[in-house]
Amino acid sequence: MKMNARLFLTVFSTSLGLSLLTSCASIKVGGGSYEPEKVQQIRSAALVGVEVVEPEAFDPLKPSGKIAGSGNTMMGNMKSSIAEPAEGKAPYYKNMHDFLKKNLKWNMVEMQAVTRNPVNKEFYKNTSSGFQQKSMIDYREGNFTVPDVMDFDAVKQIGQSGREKLMDALKVDALVSYRVHVTLSGTTVMGIGSMYPQSILQFQVYKRGIEKPVWEDLQAEGVPGEESIGKTRLTLDVSKLNEEGIASAETAYPVLLKNREKNTKK
Repeated sequence: MKMNARLFLTVFSTSLGLSLLTSCASIKVGGGSYEPEKVQQIRSAALVGVEVVEPEAFDPLKPSGKIAGSGNTMMGNMKSSIAEPAEGKAPYYKNMHDFLKKNLKWNMVEMQAVTRNPVNKEFYKNTSSGFQQKSMIDYREGNFTVPDVMDFDAVKQIGQSGREKLMDALKVDALVSYRVHVTLSGTTVMGIGSMYPQSILQFQVYKRGIEKPVWEDLQAEGVPGEESIGKTRLTLDVSKLNEEGIASAETAYPVLLKNREKNTKK
């Protein structure tokens, strides 16, 4: 049966609209999952994945952005890039490590024991060089990790067998990974105004013998910083961005605990 152009366009537009709605509905904004019985069995864990995505100083008159390093691809205004090691991101590791140890009473492996472990070194090397399939981020953002610590995607990339191997090497029940997305909160007009860093977390816990995370939170929001770090994207104060991002992330850690009830599998 033939379809005229107008009818085809209507059907196509409707289908496209439904497709977009379906895609949006599948994004678990503020969602996640939590399996209390399995999480409560965890006695020891290692934080093996940390990634920080944050705004970069950006000249709006040069919208091409920059993409550096190997294994990076770009699609429209989004890019996929390998997380860059940065010593200044170490507090993101320490603060989460200490939070889990204190609040969940888990025996947490120290960072040096993780980074010096031969199995971790192998996975870090394999997931941080050459062509890699990484999550897309805004081309005006950069993504970073702690030196010798895998990024958030890498812990998924190594698969269940890889995670089991790493658990054996570190002698733990579970592996933890999280991503901090530092956004700029505040009011701007034509790109000019106050910009307050706000950290939003994605968090996953993988337990021995189970493929999918037993605890996953996709949007734990921290409190925006108290100090604006610039009036435009061109004049961002990078040192203050790092400080305020770390501080905001610390206010998001308790949100992970609060979100457990609503994310509990029924």
